[in-house]
Amino acid sequence: MPLVSVIIPAYNSGPYLNVAVQSVIAQTFTDWECIVVDDGSTEDLSRVEKMDPRVRLVRQENRGISMARNRGIAESAGEFIAFLDHDDAFLPAKLERQVAAMACDVNIGLCHTDFAVMDESGNYAPGGCGTNTATDFLTMLQFGAPYPTTTMVRRSVFSLVGVFDPFLTPSEDQDLFVRIAKFFRVAYLPSCEALYRVHGTNTSKNYMVCYRTMENLAKRHQIFSAYRGDRDALRAAKRMMPHRRKKVFGPQAFDAARAGFRGGSARNFTLHLARAIWWSPRYTLASLAKFPFRRRKSPVGPVAGSAKSRLREESGSAGTAESGEGA
Repeated sequence: MPLVSVIIPAYNSGPYLNVAVQSVIAQTFTDWECIVVDDGSTEDLSRVEKMDPRVRLVRQENRGISMARNRGIAESAGEFIAFLDHDDAFLPAKLERQVAAMACDVNIGLCHTDFAVMDESGNYAPGGCGTNTATDFLTMLQFGAPYPTTTMVRRSVFSLVGVFDPFLTPSEDQDLFVRIAKFFRVAYLPSCEALYRVHGTNTSKNYMVCYRTMENLAKRHQIFSAYRGDRDALRAAKRMMPHRRKKVFGPQAFDAARAGFRGGSARNFTLHLARAIWWSPRYTLASLAKFPFRRRKSPVGPVAGSAKSRLREESGSAGTAESGEGA
């Protein structure tokens, strides 16, 4: 029986999946199994089972990343579960270092590391490692939980906190890791052990979907904290969305505005820029000062006066409907 189970949910993953599986095969720690969950792909993923006898392919109808990860957990046998997205990769010593850290203390339910960013071709992006040093419930709740590819979870914790909630996708990972931190110790290793790939089809690119699920997650924790009379948790839950808007969704909205400008869409440019200014004014104004608007002879148009009202209307409806640091 393997000590570590690596779970890779995959849906039409293309060449990225081979890189992810190969990064598991290249681990210095060898007592592992790798379960690739084919979430209803239209492409043939059977090639992964030929890469190493420890790699197993499990197929299911398309049910989303949360259910794919949950299926992987159910199919796995390891004492420790490591999650790896199909477009990411491990660095060679990741499993060895995390197993060593978790073996020292049975109360550790989650261990996470730093990560580096790579582009579509696998080249390292500038800026060094992404860092999330959170090791306690309140910090994760307010400022964000670690990115899934950096994590390792002790199997026994799932019997208490449950698994990924498919109704919170794509914030399901944030929800689960916060729940784990509520009841178990969290270990953080200050070393870069994983690679997060940035490309055009990242789930985080659709930032409003992430925004809605994160908002629902914040409201859920506010309700639970108020019911339990936990003032510290209630305060952290209330601060969750202001922090995310400033640090995450504001910059993502500005990226969408920039894409709208380059694509010649006045509506997209206006709407996303209004969101960016509303959520993260300092970042947006500083970014605008550096943005090369002169690349186009005629701009897509000024920020319309109705953009802010449209934004409020959309956000109002988004607030009724709602898993970090991608990295």
